[in-house]
Formats: sequence, C-alpha cells, structure tokens
Amino acid sequence: MRVLKAAAAILAAVALAGCAGPDRFGSGGGAGSGFGAGAGVTGGVSDPASPAYFQQTVGDRVLFEVDQATLTGIAENTLAAQARWLTENPEY
Repeated sequence: MRVLKAAAAILAAVALAGCAGPDRFGSGGGAGSGFGAGAGVTGGVSDPASPAYFQQTVGDRVLFEVDQATLTGIAENTLAAQARWLTENPEY
C-alpha cells in the first residue's frame, strides 16, 4: 500500500510539473512561437500581420463555458475575428 501511495505521489508531481511552464502555449509571438510556417516573421503587437498582434488583439483562444457545448456570443465573435485574420494571413 505504501508503494502505491508513493507511486501516486510521484505521478502527481510529474503531472503537475508539466503545468509549471508559463510559456507552455507558445505565447509571446515572433520567432519560435509555434505559429507554424510563418513563425520567423518579425513584427510586434502593432503589426497586423504578426502573431503577436493575433494573440494580443484578436485573441488566440476560444473557450467553452463549463459543461456547455455551445459558444457564447463573445466566443463566436473571437472565432470570427480569428478566421478573418487567418484568411488575411494564409502563411500561418
């Protein structure tokens, strides 16, 4: 029983360690940000064609409410803005 508890504690510690990286979703934009083929393109938040602009201005995530299968109006607007940005910037 003690071995099982120790194994569970080690497994929990390893699982939680994966949550410790503040940049685990590739935030920050620019080179190496995980945005695909165009990730080497430079540009800041003020450049409408940059990943940083997408992340800060458009929004890089659309989340569902807890225990819901439909999007809120705000989430639908964000998704539409993401689709528009991606259409205008096909290199991403």
